[in-house]
Amino acid sequence: MVVAGLDVGTTGCKCSVYSDQGELKKEAYREYIFPEACGDRELDAAVIWQCVKEVIREAALVSDPLKGIGVASMGEAAVLLDEADQPLCRPILYFDPRGQEQIDRVIAALGEERLYQITRMRPEKIYTITKIMWEMDRDPEIIKKAAHLLLMQDYIVYMLSGVAQIDYTLATRTYAFDMNRMTWSDEILDVCGIPKNLWSKCVPTGTPAGYVKKEVAEELGLSKDLLVVTGAHDQPAATIGNGVLYEGIGSDSTGTNECITTVFEGKKHPDYLKSSEISCVPYVVADTYTTAVFSFAGGGMLKWYRKQLGKWEAKIAKERGIGFYDRMDEILPKEPTELLVFPYFLGKGAPDMHPRARACFIGLTMETTSEEIYRALMEGVSYELRMGLDYLKEQGIVVKELRATGGGARSENWLQIKADIYGMPVHTMKVQEGGNLACGMLAAIAVGIYPDLESASKAFIHVDKTYLPDPNRKAFYDKQYALYRTLVPKLHDIYDT
Repeated sequence: MVVAGLDVGTTGCKCSVYSDQGELKKEAYREYIFPEACGDRELDAAVIWQCVKEVIREAALVSDPLKGIGVASMGEAAVLLDEADQPLCRPILYFDPRGQEQIDRVIAALGEERLYQITRMRPEKIYTITKIMWEMDRDPEIIKKAAHLLLMQDYIVYMLSGVAQIDYTLATRTYAFDMNRMTWSDEILDVCGIPKNLWSKCVPTGTPAGYVKKEVAEELGLSKDLLVVTGAHDQPAATIGNGVLYEGIGSDSTGTNECITTVFEGKKHPDYLKSSEISCVPYVVADTYTTAVFSFAGGGMLKWYRKQLGKWEAKIAKERGIGFYDRMDEILPKEPTELLVFPYFLGKGAPDMHPRARACFIGLTMETTSEEIYRALMEGVSYELRMGLDYLKEQGIVVKELRATGGGARSENWLQIKADIYGMPVHTMKVQEGGNLACGMLAAIAVGIYPDLESASKAFIHVDKTYLPDPNRKAFYDKQYALYRTLVPKLHDIYDT
């Protein structure tokens, strides 16, 4: 019996097929090619759906028919569909600057205190409601034409099964989810002017939606008995896939951005996170929440380097038939740099978000090499996330070890840098695509292969390699980090002028 996990990301989607013992049998990936009009801040839902169909069709070419498929996705970006299931707008990504005027209206109507009581998060322009309100301001008729408002997870679940449902973890990314009632907030939606009936049904993570639609099964060569399962928002999904089920362990997911997610018990009231932009999300494990610190720039910084500074090394890598990042790992300086990079290429992330923040390099000299800059980018985002970990520690949420996943987990140099800067063990996993693995596990539970998440995780999740802090490098990084922390508020003063 085989199951699949589907992760719908910002730049591409991947479908992974697993045996009932968690062995990876096959996977397929497609990078989206969007129309030029999308730019780098919008998506095209129809393109995403086509790519999803292609990866499911390819990944399903295994000996046994798929019995279940779980779906995870990025957060925030949403599409309005008409009665014929055709998109009425392009999903807007969270880091797009649009939405400030709209969230200001919501704050003016309800106040930050009441909004926090409902959502357990501070209001920001990154959330779904602000982007949909912007669309409504642009075209007041659009909401009248809409039959569904879907984020990418429930969009794909709906297109596969015909059932519109969204899990709690992703629903929180809309800023319309009432954490007390575990459903949509009438107060917030009334202020936004978004009809409640457009939204998907809110369900716990891992809830089956139903069997795949007949026409989809025939088009993709799937069994009509394929059960479609609602997974999670991509960061909580990666947390599940890394086996982070209890306090003390963090899931470090490095893709375009970098996010460290951890778990805390529900009896610890989440009000102490009120002063920050840190989220509080109901988790798949009973009576627990997840929370996260993140940098908008993670692997995205290295893509910037490749495009702007790494053309020569990219040429060498191509001639040798290896990847650009593998080439950079070969020539990376082995010792820490004295550079400080503040990685605010897309603004500053949680716990103290600052949309006007911009990247800053301190310590450049005439002798600085491009390879040192590359290493300093890795160091910079790690300093930034150490600040987040220290903030969590001050609130009583202590992370003692990390489990790394995503593209960044393939770089041994970066993993060692993290271990040295954080001062804790960093583990890689046998299966690095934690979001896909989590969805595979949730599908396995839904079809009855395993009774619960703990038993499924024992079969699916295994640590591969551990990176321990080097005492000498850690001592150097501690001094650099102290300087980094001193300079951050001074940079804030500059951004605020």
